[in-house]
Amino acid sequence: MLGGGLRISEREYVLVALAAEGGLTGVGWSYTRGGDLAGVIRRNLWGLIEGRDALAIEPLWEAMYHATRYIGRSGMVMRAISAVDVALWDLAGQIAGRPLHALLGGHRIDVPVLMAGMYYTEGRRPEDDAREAAAYTDRGFRMVKLMGGAAPFEVDLARVKAVRRAVGDDVRVALDVNGAWQGITAGADYTRALADLGVAFVEEPVLTEDLEGLRALTAASSAPIACGEVDSGRWAFRELIGAGVHILRPDATVVGGISEWVKVHAMASRWGRAVIPHDFPYVHIHLAAGLPGVDAVEYVTTAGGISNFHYLVRSPMEPHNGMLTAPGAPGLGLTIDWDAVERYAVREDAA
Repeated sequence: MLGGGLRISEREYVLVALAAEGGLTGVGWSYTRGGDLAGVIRRNLWGLIEGRDALAIEPLWEAMYHATRYIGRSGMVMRAISAVDVALWDLAGQIAGRPLHALLGGHRIDVPVLMAGMYYTEGRRPEDDAREAAAYTDRGFRMVKLMGGAAPFEVDLARVKAVRRAVGDDVRVALDVNGAWQGITAGADYTRALADLGVAFVEEPVLTEDLEGLRALTAASSAPIACGEVDSGRWAFRELIGAGVHILRPDATVVGGISEWVKVHAMASRWGRAVIPHDFPYVHIHLAAGLPGVDAVEYVTTAGGISNFHYLVRSPMEPHNGMLTAPGAPGLGLTIDWDAVERYAVREDAA
């Protein structure tokens, strides 16, 4: 279970493969979250990109964005655009014969990892969270994140306390609430209690569309506030910056692809905001390695079936000593296991 009481029983993806002349193929993806992203791509986007220059990424993005202006500026439509855009960037790196992080700037190779774990499961206790967090620090992770918001705050506070005791003061501990808190006064009280434990940030304490509430909470909060994992487009992030959000959490598979992620990063740099991309290290390692000002790459635990994208990838990424190393192969540097995709695919007539 995620924070905010969101029960997740499956994780479904749409995959986009763009084939170019010469045999190269770029791959992109996004969570469907139950939406018909494949239908959006086929009906609304494919006719705009088929036969076009694969390296004309900005014009293609603009074409997709403006052609869908009447059916969405966020959610399913922007996730579909994101998947196509990621595939175009993967293809561009392959055409150039260089890894994507090198094309984006080549800032570094190794990036710290935010280890996301401690998810709610049946019968789980604070001591279980403490053991899991301690195991991460034993493996070299210096930043860990718990899911919160699905239980009363007193329970989450006990969990954070247990984790803090287990990992010590030198490890950054964060709590992800998924928009569950109701009321600015209560939220401010909660962040004050968490700040006393030295939390690195509280993620999405309230729904991000409640900009007035978010602005009031960031002003009153004793702990840094992080937001952005479900937000699309640079304009939404401009609003989050205006609301005083301290740490931006753009996701290239949601925000509008790598093209839009880079624009959000530029705004963060302009306004002095930290950036920690949400999930999907297979794409975000390139952004964090290529550009300065990215604190870490998130890596969601694969234990217990919490995440499953690695089942679709040959040679899945693995952090070492709390760090993730950017691939050296061209493009995104990952190879999709199409046999696995075929094995796990949901047929349209069965959906």
